[in-house]
Amino acid sequence: MQEGGFLQPVPKVPLHITSFPPEVLLRIFRATVPPWHECDPSVMRPWNPWLDELRFRKNLVLVCKAFAGPATAVLYEDIVLRRMGQIPALASTLSSGTGRALGPLIRHIRIDSCVIWAPCADVVREDVMYVLRQCPALCSFAFHPHPNFPTAHSPREDDAADAWDGFNPDWVLHDHTDEMGRLLQDKLAAGLRELDISMTLSEVQVVELHGLLSAASSLRTLKLGPVNTPYGFVEDRSSLPPLELPRLEQLQMYVDHAPFTDYVACKWVLPSLTDLTAIHCGYLPDTLLEAHGRRLTYLHISPEKKDRIFDYSWKRCLLEGLSFLSSWCPVLEHLVFPASGQLASASHIIAALRSPTLRFLDIWCHTCSASRESVEAETARARTADRLPALVRIRRLRKVPRVELPVVCHPAFVEGDDDDDARLRRFPGMFVVQTAWCVAPDIGLQRDLPWFVHLPPEEDESGTFVYESESGSAEGEDEKEDGEIGEDDEGEGAEGASDEGYDPSDNEIVSSEGSSETDDSEAQISEWELDVPALKEARLKEVFDRETVLGMFRASQKHDGASLGDSDEPLDGETAGDAEEGEAEPRTASTAEDS
Repeated sequence: MQEGGFLQPVPKVPLHITSFPPEVLLRIFRATVPPWHECDPSVMRPWNPWLDELRFRKNLVLVCKAFAGPATAVLYEDIVLRRMGQIPALASTLSSGTGRALGPLIRHIRIDSCVIWAPCADVVREDVMYVLRQCPALCSFAFHPHPNFPTAHSPREDDAADAWDGFNPDWVLHDHTDEMGRLLQDKLAAGLRELDISMTLSEVQVVELHGLLSAASSLRTLKLGPVNTPYGFVEDRSSLPPLELPRLEQLQMYVDHAPFTDYVACKWVLPSLTDLTAIHCGYLPDTLLEAHGRRLTYLHISPEKKDRIFDYSWKRCLLEGLSFLSSWCPVLEHLVFPASGQLASASHIIAALRSPTLRFLDIWCHTCSASRESVEAETARARTADRLPALVRIRRLRKVPRVELPVVCHPAFVEGDDDDDARLRRFPGMFVVQTAWCVAPDIGLQRDLPWFVHLPPEEDESGTFVYESESGSAEGEDEKEDGEIGEDDEGEGAEGASDEGYDPSDNEIVSSEGSSETDDSEAQISEWELDVPALKEARLKEVFDRETVLGMFRASQKHDGASLGDSDEPLDGETAGDAEEGEAEPRTASTAEDS
């Protein structure tokens, strides 16, 4: 523009999305990824919501060249390994050396229900270590074992008669001084911020965990599975040095093993701990709160579910320690506590509480019989009684579907000024309605409430999709029991379900007329073939190389493709091991394949 002149009009050119800078596209693509709590990768079905979301991320890579870079980054940020063959396939892709380096893109790795076949164990273990070495930006690692298989370092160490062909590897906690242990320690020292080990821990593994965490200078979140030592701790834990986790803010652990709880209270130094979730808690863990409760702002007491058929209740949690909560946790703001039995009033819980800083009180209950008016009246009485002067809200949480529900449905998200103010949250296998005074599964039992909404079930394109895995795991059962969206749980019948009319004969297997105990076909089996331990020992001694393992994985993918029948969409991982350079490569090292 010349001095004294005017600005020339700039012609308006339509801005196409392909002309966006990669940084903008990356933010857009990341916004399409659903929150972590909405989908469950462990559901082994080809059309579950998590796999649908994964297919969407894969297809973004193939849209155009402008999308390839940012979409590939989003695709590889979160890796979930559910099948043994995916581990060598991912290692093969990371070592291909063609095109963009994919290892630095990986930020989260989760090994979920991934059973290792004994002849492939050596190859898979080497590839797990290789994958970890190729991920310099890794900030989260999780290991969730399959509930129907044993956990072992190698099945060949056991007696052949008792050994399994498939097992959950305990490599992460076998020996913190071996190659795998040192590798995980390096990751913890280099910036790993979240560690989730949901396996059942033995006494030896507790000691190895202590050594592993000694390098966790940057760890922010730690989730541990239950501890199972029938005779307590045989060895004296006093010989272990103190374990300091200077940046740990969130801790989730089982507290039903008293020696382990005392060990964490006495040996761990947690100066930054603000969130504590105590699972299977029958009483307030006083030693744990005395040692680590000074900075706690969130405390979740998660009860232990009763081990009975058609019983969705939980074991009683004692109230005695609530009167000391203010001295143990002087800055506590959010408390989640379970009620015992049918709860219409929370007066007995409020009477035992005294906290000048508590703002939110969530109470797990079996029903939502209390009305909004009664819950708000309880809040007002607790505030004016000067026991909880800072109290903002009391809520009822119906049943215990998932331990993270109080955080996902945080009470501050709904103000409650409007009668219709509510939010709908999605969890694996169910929808949850959150209001200012209640959080309950949206299953049709609250038809008289103004915020009830009718939602159709998630689309099942294959006709065989189920919401829970058939593994019989405790988590899967809780999702089914508490979500209550199955065909057998419609209406009010789910609330009063019982096993009185159960007839065991309905499930008996009726043999065919031509079968008998003295079938002649058994006479054709040789004595060697009946020697099952010998056959098992022979299989356990087999060791496959990497090419054989990858070949079996490719063959299984082709078999899965044939089993889908007339499906128009190709299988995830259909090109595993056969990917070409460029945009097709992410399809090879897919984060999960159809099962």
